[in-house]
Amino acid sequence: MRARDAIDGRVTFAIAAFVAAGGLIVLLDRVGVSERFIAAIGPTIALIGLGLIGLLLRTMRISGFYAAGRATPPAYAGFATAAIATALVAPFTPPVSDLYSGAGVFTGFALGLACAAFVSGPYLRRTGAFSVSDLVGARFENMALRLGAALLVGVSALLAGMAGFETAVSALSTIAGLSRGVAAVSVAVALALAAVPGGLSGVVWAAVAAAGLALAGFALPLLLTGIGGQSIPLPVLGDQEAWRKAADLVSFWQGDSGQPVNLWLSLGMALGMASSAPLIAPFITVRDRTAALRAGVGASLWSVALAALVAASVAASALGLLDQLGGRRPDRVPDQLYAASAARLIKICDQYPRNWGQARDACQKAPGFSGTIRPQDISTRGAFLMTALPPLGGFGAAATGFVWAAIAALGGALAAAGLLAAAVALGNDAIHRLRDRSALTSRRLAIVRAILIVSIVGCAAVCGARELDPRALIGVSLAFSAAGLAPLMALTLWPRARSRDAMFALVVGLGTAELVLIYGDGTVRGLAASAVVGCLASIAAGVLSSLVGGGDRSAGYRFAEAVWRPEGDVIAPDKGA
Repeated sequence: MRARDAIDGRVTFAIAAFVAAGGLIVLLDRVGVSERFIAAIGPTIALIGLGLIGLLLRTMRISGFYAAGRATPPAYAGFATAAIATALVAPFTPPVSDLYSGAGVFTGFALGLACAAFVSGPYLRRTGAFSVSDLVGARFENMALRLGAALLVGVSALLAGMAGFETAVSALSTIAGLSRGVAAVSVAVALALAAVPGGLSGVVWAAVAAAGLALAGFALPLLLTGIGGQSIPLPVLGDQEAWRKAADLVSFWQGDSGQPVNLWLSLGMALGMASSAPLIAPFITVRDRTAALRAGVGASLWSVALAALVAASVAASALGLLDQLGGRRPDRVPDQLYAASAARLIKICDQYPRNWGQARDACQKAPGFSGTIRPQDISTRGAFLMTALPPLGGFGAAATGFVWAAIAALGGALAAAGLLAAAVALGNDAIHRLRDRSALTSRRLAIVRAILIVSIVGCAAVCGARELDPRALIGVSLAFSAAGLAPLMALTLWPRARSRDAMFALVVGLGTAELVLIYGDGTVRGLAASAVVGCLASIAAGVLSSLVGGGDRSAGYRFAEAVWRPEGDVIAPDKGA
């Protein structure tokens, strides 16, 4: 009870600090401080806050670094999971491309989150494992399989972490006007402070803070919209007619080929998210399986709330963009929209004009143009619509800064969770588990921290040198998880499976996925199909292999029996935990 009171007290203090910082930013905005400076304060404070959280939660205990002491309240673990899930799916906010179905992505997101919240997350906590690769290594004794699982978790988590890193760097460089190199170094310092001293303790509470910032950042412009007398476009809870109009507009920008729900895409994303190491990491930090299930309920509810806020923001921005562009002559378009066009966020007549003269010249070449910009002359991206409501609504630089702070914080939370998961898999599950089980706690943590620092520096070097596509990174990350990790997690519950069966399944799954990808159509749907086929082939290969031959299978039956015992914790407590 005292521990929970202390946690609630820290959270209350953090909320009060955030409100005070927000009030100060609004005050600076009112007294006439530069708009660029005001807008940049939000993301900067967000990253500094994430770093301070990790620094204050520094620890030298295995249980604290790898599992946050198993003391995170379920409500906060669910809140953290919602932040990481939102960061994983936010780059796919339509309109982005006509190469994949936006509806298929979000269907897969919902299914994957449900699986992570109510199946894989509670299962991982029930076994007492620190990670997916730790679970596989405890179930199967084969050294090559343990190393393969650790490498697979490391690569998948590293790609997801790099996607979050790119999101935070892009947010900071866009709103603060920093070069990518400076922005990358700033994000790297914040992440090092957030994850290196406290491990999963710092990451989870940084994700909790990111979820709070996201709720506030996206809710404030919508609240101001409602106060201004305008309806909020949302089904059921808002203006349904405005929602339908915005949905049709976004669908038009998305492209016809991207609209139908694609089964391969939905299943691939669902399987990948269900076994994504960064996403299920907060479930490791709760007390037991029951607490993990409660965290899953909280993650689902908070994810729905965040999704509704983002959807309403995108819809309102789409309608605002059409209102300020549609039916106007190019010389009547606000300068801020030409600035967005110059940044390649808005297309006018299939070009990116920097001023009304360039827009006029481009539109005069469009068939049927009669002097005013038509809806079909406009196109944009979800990345712009997520953050465009404050400037389009005239809500001031402070509101703009809060939205960009939410984007930067969500990216930072995903980066911290992904890079830490990769470091734990490679440092603890690969090096410690395979080479030196009796290593001192300090040495173990030093190795993981060294790998984590190298990963952060590597991400900073890559993201500082060039712009990456978070969607591609997340897609490949989820494909690795779906084709390799999901079947291994399933086989841990198959009592007849032995190490050689699991190893055979892993090789078949990854090989099948690669063949399907090579001979497929090379699109996002092809990547998802390869992951799903690889997963099914892996499970089938593992089950069929386990039915052939004899051998001692008692370890598998003992493991499966222990999983269903009320007390759980199949894996013996680790040294220092």
